[in-house]
Amino acid sequence: MSTNAEEWNFPISYKVRGAAYAVFMVLLIAAYLAGVSTALTPDKAEELYLLYNQSVSEIVLNATSVDQLGYRIFQYEARVVIACAAPGLGAFMALYAQYVSGLTLRAVAMIEHRELDYEVASVMAEPVMWLETVALAILAVESLIAAYAMVKGRLNIEIGIYLASIVFAASLFLFSSGIKAARILAEVGK
Repeated sequence: MSTNAEEWNFPISYKVRGAAYAVFMVLLIAAYLAGVSTALTPDKAEELYLLYNQSVSEIVLNATSVDQLGYRIFQYEARVVIACAAPGLGAFMALYAQYVSGLTLRAVAMIEHRELDYEVASVMAEPVMWLETVALAILAVESLIAAYAMVKGRLNIEIGIYLASIVFAASLFLFSSGIKAARILAEVGK
């Protein structure tokens, strides 16, 4: 039978982490759908659409290979990883990132006169959406656990799992970047 002192020396259970990942995946999908459901004025939709187009144009400009485009996309997504890995605040950044993604999809559908329901279903069917949602869920949960560990003075116990989780989430984003790059270049015909 273990004592409280012995339990204190172990990281938070993997069962707790796994359950928290599942809960956060649901929260992230809800945040995405909330963004898609948010009403936009035509001016705000156009502003978001122009920002989206500018970002995409900068990333895709003169990209000639999947590797080159994949790493450009990943450079953008690495910023998301860094923001979402911040202890405590990362969970809110993950929710915000998903909300803004949904909002951007709504703006694109409005400006390009696309059927919103079809666009949402199309995005939800993409493996990239699920890879990134899993990565964001991992980052969000580990961010909260790291904040808890810092407050309780247990960071030395949790740091290994926290850092490994950040690397794993970043690798999921890198993989999704490669998939996106291959798809973009196939559509462009390069």
